[in-house]
Amino acid sequence: MALLAPGVVHQLGNVLFTIQGHAQLGMTGQGERDAVLRATRRGGDTVRLLRALLGDPIPQPIDVDALLQQVVDLARVATREHGRLLEVLPPESPEAWTCDLQRTAPVLLIGLHQFSQALPPQAGTLTMQRCGGREGLRIRFGHVSGAGQLPFPIAGPDLIAAVAAAGRRMDVTVVASLRGSSLELALPQARLATPTEA
Repeated sequence: MALLAPGVVHQLGNVLFTIQGHAQLGMTGQGERDAVLRATRRGGDTVRLLRALLGDPIPQPIDVDALLQQVVDLARVATREHGRLLEVLPPESPEAWTCDLQRTAPVLLIGLHQFSQALPPQAGTLTMQRCGGREGLRIRFGHVSGAGQLPFPIAGPDLIAAVAAAGRRMDVTVVASLRGSSLELALPQARLATPTEA
C-alpha cells in the first residue's frame, strides 16, 4: 500500500478535478461526457484495486495488461521520488490474459517493491513486462540504467529470498526466478481471456 498510496492520492485528485471541472462547465458536449466517464472509470478501477488489497473479494477477472498499467500509473509517483522512472513494456505475446485481482495485485507489488529495493541508489528506468504464455505466464521486472551509468549485477539469491519472505508476510505464494539481471514472477492463476473478456 505504501508503494501505491502517493499515486492513489494523485490519481483520485485528478479524477475529482476532472469531474468537477466538467460538471461546472455543464457537460454540454459528447467530449466532456466522455472525459467524465473516463475519469470516473479510472477512479473506480483504483477503488477496486484498493478493495482487493484490503481483502474484499473481487469476483470479476481483470485484464493482466490493464492491471500492469494501473500498477505502474499508481506506483510511478513513489518511484519518481526515488529518482527512477517506471514503465510497462509491450507484452511478448498478443493474446489477452485475465487474472484474479485479489491474488495477482499483491504478487505484482511484492515483485516491484523487492526488485526496486535490490537496486543500487542510481537513476534509471524500472520496467514491467508480461512474458511467457501458454507454457506459463510471467511478469518480468527489469532495470535500464541511466545515461553514463554502468549496468549492475543483481544479488540473485538474496532477491529471491526477499521476495519469498515478503510473500510469506502477506500470506501470498510467490514463485520467483531470475533471468539475467531481471526478476520474473509466475502468474499461475492467469488464464487466456474468453472472447467476451477480450
